[in-house]
Amino acid sequence: MCKSYKRGIKLSIRIAFLSLVLAGCDNSGPSSSVAPGEVVPGADERIASDQSEILNAIAFRTAQCAVVGDTLSSARNGYAQQCSGTPRDCDPTEDSQWMCSNVVIGDAAPQHTLGILSGDMCSVTASTLGGARQRYGETCTLALRDCDPVGDDWMCSSEVIGTASPFAPIQPTFVAAGDTPASGDDSSESPVFPGAGDEEPLAIESPFVEGLTIAAQWNELALAAVRSGSARPTVTTWQMFVLSAAMYDAIAVYSAESTPYALNETLRRPASEHSDANRQEAASQAAYQALLHLFPDFESDQGFFGAYLDSLGYAPTAQVNDSASSLGYQAAVAVLQARASDGSNSANDFEPITSFRYPELYVPVNSPDPISDVGIFGENFDPNAWQPLRVPNGTVLNDEELAVVDNLNINSFGDQEFLTSHWGAVTPFALSFASEFRPSGPPLLNSYEPYTDALGVESSHDAAYRRQIDEVLDFSATLTDTRKVIAEFWADGPRTESPPGHWNQIAHGVVERDKLSLVESTHLFFALNGALLDAGIATWETKRFYNYIRPASAIRFLFQNEQIKAWGGPNRGTVLIPGSDWSPYQSITFVTPPFPEFVSGHSTFSRAAAEVLTRYTGSDQFYDGVTRTLQDVNNDGELDILGEHIARAGTFFIEEGPVDDVVLQWPTFRAAADEAGKSRLYGGIHIQDGDLRGRELGEKVGISAFDRAMAYINGQM
Repeated sequence: MCKSYKRGIKLSIRIAFLSLVLAGCDNSGPSSSVAPGEVVPGADERIASDQSEILNAIAFRTAQCAVVGDTLSSARNGYAQQCSGTPRDCDPTEDSQWMCSNVVIGDAAPQHTLGILSGDMCSVTASTLGGARQRYGETCTLALRDCDPVGDDWMCSSEVIGTASPFAPIQPTFVAAGDTPASGDDSSESPVFPGAGDEEPLAIESPFVEGLTIAAQWNELALAAVRSGSARPTVTTWQMFVLSAAMYDAIAVYSAESTPYALNETLRRPASEHSDANRQEAASQAAYQALLHLFPDFESDQGFFGAYLDSLGYAPTAQVNDSASSLGYQAAVAVLQARASDGSNSANDFEPITSFRYPELYVPVNSPDPISDVGIFGENFDPNAWQPLRVPNGTVLNDEELAVVDNLNINSFGDQEFLTSHWGAVTPFALSFASEFRPSGPPLLNSYEPYTDALGVESSHDAAYRRQIDEVLDFSATLTDTRKVIAEFWADGPRTESPPGHWNQIAHGVVERDKLSLVESTHLFFALNGALLDAGIATWETKRFYNYIRPASAIRFLFQNEQIKAWGGPNRGTVLIPGSDWSPYQSITFVTPPFPEFVSGHSTFSRAAAEVLTRYTGSDQFYDGVTRTLQDVNNDGELDILGEHIARAGTFFIEEGPVDDVVLQWPTFRAAADEAGKSRLYGGIHIQDGDLRGRELGEKVGISAFDRAMAYINGQM
């Protein structure tokens, strides 16, 4: 039996379907009608609490239709008869039936939530700040005035709606223990971490590395915090730069010439105080305070930052005086305040925002919805533009127990959104402007204008497009264990800390090999993370400017009606598959990064980092066959050799293998950076020119940032 309901569907903050009322449904066929005004059973109870959270006002949209059946099949058939067309979503109901609707229902419905709508006021709600802003633009015609948390969700409104505005500036005082005296005062209390003891902390591997220098250890603590969440490459660059700049400023005031990045130069201490002890105390306090602000939840759960500060003999402080600890605190505050309005939207978890450069939020040209006219097989699909993908989340499996998308079950997938699409408007460290070194564009399908690729090969745009996509497909069909190791190692770093974090970890070994002092290693991290910050800004500006298609979409489009030879999925090797089913050598629940292809972030980040490491150390040498680091990144029980990675047999992430150990070695920093870029072709993520133009961009950005950092260090700013 099937019941159909037609009218405006109430979309609440958490409940997918609420009060669905009959309006003119056909009673023939397998369905039976309900009386006008009948409510879906249990809806009143489900909406009671949510109605108060959105001020008892629900927006009604255009006519909607939903059908309930005893089985998924009967619900789908009933929808076809009663509502016409294909349902947007089908989900089980609480009474063991199935509902099909032309709006999103089920657990994912909050992403499509609506709120108050009246003549003089308009508000919408969604599960994220970005989602609420986007839906406000789609729903309301009044100017956006305010956004605030509402329960577990966000509301955006044309009126001021609360005191917890997400646009509030950062607070300068964030010491964990309040106004705890500086070290040396016997009255100081032990650090008290926010939320400590509220719940059982998540057990993670200790980030403390025996013998690691102070600068590298603080850096490692930051990477541990990055790894504990979902690492976002652009956000990681910002976080690591804030830490590095705070530590740099803390020691700059104990220098005769270095210019602080953000701290007032009048705070420079006299030469009599320029001691290693003062520099260590100031730098450690700056690191602690910066990390506490950047990762408060991580510190609340783990307490690592406070534990390390305590092990060094220092206590948190928020006092403002001329002590070393206070200057470290002031350095952290100064850097955080300097970056508070830099366009990153750090106060709101880096959600995309509008700006002078980007007066409107990013909207993709293509759709992840396969039945859309701008979906992958739609008549208006643009084969030169990025397509956000529909990615399985692992809740629905096929016969081989692999995650798949069920387009009629919204809970089986997630649709990608352009991660930090506003990043091209973030204030750079050294770049004059984000597009300063923007490369020429990628090849375009169906354009027969002349095109010269990054290797100097001349052809038409169309020929270059097809040639470079064919190359990716060829790599997919000829993957060896070594190429799989390369693709996996460089994908997100062996510890999932994103490419910028990975290059910070690589720098730890350089610090130890070259026996860099606290001042020298702090300078290195300042230059390195300034370069990585600018690399992210320049890359994301280029990505948004060209808005270029990924191989995952291009191959499915070009070969949608053909059988192709390619990697067939985990443990299937190279097989013949429909072109429309092609996937890169990545996790099935990841597929490809959620932002446009051109240029490659890995290529840009890696080459920028390689330039800084080469120029700061005075040598491009990486692997020497002798130097062992203090870390065991591959977890094989042995300390790693600098410039080498050993993938032990059976340690693949994506599938079973490799059969034997695979050893990667890089004689130079640039060789490592080049392999990082090429790895993205092996993995099916980028084309040739996305890689090579990214390397060119990274080189320019790295040189620029290094020169700017040295100008600060040498007092020339």
